[in-house]
Parts: sequence; structure tokens; C-alpha cells
Amino acid sequence: MQNILYVFAVLLLISCVTGSNDKASPKNAEEAYREFQLAINVLDIKTAQKLATDNCKRQLQLLGVYTKMSSKEEIETKKKELFAEIKTIECLGDSNKKECSLCCTDSGQEKKAILVQQNGKWLVDTHFGMADN
Repeated sequence: MQNILYVFAVLLLISCVTGSNDKASPKNAEEAYREFQLAINVLDIKTAQKLATDNCKRQLQLLGVYTKMSSKEEIETKKKELFAEIKTIECLGDSNKKECSLCCTDSGQEKKAILVQQNGKWLVDTHFGMADN
């Protein structure tokens, strides 16, 4: 009986620790954009999709297909094109829609995206230039 209680306690502890590792959704537009860009930097399409609007998810799906069909060199080129070092993020707008800028790409350019709040969650609504043909 004591062994059963011990096993139960260990399983309970494991489930609590595992459950607490689930990442909470971003609290604001800046956090959402930061997490999205970190995922894009490494072409983590699944994570980026969790932070994207439906329109942006379609773009991410096309990006995923592109990376599966591309050579290593093409993938590295695409990564460099999409990469941005996150030094600053600034978002301006109202409580449901913000235009955010992130500094900077390798060439020192700002990246911009629209973020919208849907069902209490900030989502990125950006376009990657992937053709929807």
C-alpha cells in the first residue's frame, strides 16, 4: 500500500511539473511579436503558427512547404532573409490592433508587422511574400 502511495505521489508531482511547463500565451503585442520572430529565426513553423492569424498561418504553411522542397543552401538563404536580431520592439495602435516594428535585420532594417487581438490573444498578421498560387 505504501508503494502505491509513493508511485501516486511521484506521478502527481510529474504531472504538475509537466503541466507548469506549458507556455502561457504572450501578455501583450510586444511579447507576441518577440516570440513569433524567435520562431521565424529558426524556421519553427509550428510555434510561429500558434502566434499567427489565419492569413498568416497560410503564409507559414507555404513557407513550410518551401523549406521541405528546398536545398540546404536555399533554406539558409531564406533564414537569412527572415532573420532579425531582436534589439527593440515598439508597438503603436489601439487595444485591438497594433503596428509593431522590430529592430533589426542583418542590414539594419526594421521589420514591421500588424498584430491583432483575437479572443484575448495577440496574433501576428504579416505576409512573407510567399505566392498563394
